[in-house]
Amino acid sequence: MEKNDFLRYNDFLYRLYRCETMEDLADGFLSRLRLLIPHTHASYISIDRQTDTRELKHTLRFWYPSDFDQVEEIWIREFDHANTAWLSHSVESVVVRDSELMEGDKRFSSHFYHGLFKQLRTRDTMQMNVVYGGQILGRLALFRTQEYGDFTDQDTFLLRSLANHINLVFFRCTHGRDVTDWASAGRIAREFDLTKREEEVLAYIISGASSEEISAALCIAKNTLFKHSQNLYRKCGVKSRWDLLKLLPRE
Repeated sequence: MEKNDFLRYNDFLYRLYRCETMEDLADGFLSRLRLLIPHTHASYISIDRQTDTRELKHTLRFWYPSDFDQVEEIWIREFDHANTAWLSHSVESVVVRDSELMEGDKRFSSHFYHGLFKQLRTRDTMQMNVVYGGQILGRLALFRTQEYGDFTDQDTFLLRSLANHINLVFFRCTHGRDVTDWASAGRIAREFDLTKREEEVLAYIISGASSEEISAALCIAKNTLFKHSQNLYRKCGVKSRWDLLKLLPRE
């Protein structure tokens, strides 16, 4: 990665982790991502599963340019006919692009291309389903016109490298931090004289985050996380995550 690319990547992550609400994400997430992966249109659609019918509900949350909402609202209404409808059902985060899924010019003869994207002169689409803890949160979609050409393998790799970070932050901004969990982590930290970093690791453990998700959130290597976790267990007199949870106050 070139020096300028690395600086943009680092700045993107820094600003991403400063987001605490969906409004924060709406205010600049797509434009900052555009500096890393050039595109002409983009949107984020949240996905909820109805508790009674188990059907999926898609809701457009933010997008650009300003008139692109009209196209995406039509996509939502006709979602079942999309060739990537399966993404909304996947419990694993996946990045796909139309130029990969459909060989040659097949994508230019599809229902969605003629009905929606031809007027925009769309050339290629790259999508990622935002997933956290086995729960589907939404669909991130990036589009390129003819002038930009197809998304590349490098573009796909870059978005996949950001996936864990995006998934975690979108989950936080969608559901918010569990106040009880963070308050409990603070209480345990004071009781057992934990460092600030150990308290952060503890808070994520209480929230149910995996080791990979904690490493991504704190921007630390897995080996570093392992050392913090071992120090945390030792100070608290426990041997596992399960034992740590037993330290939480019972209702």
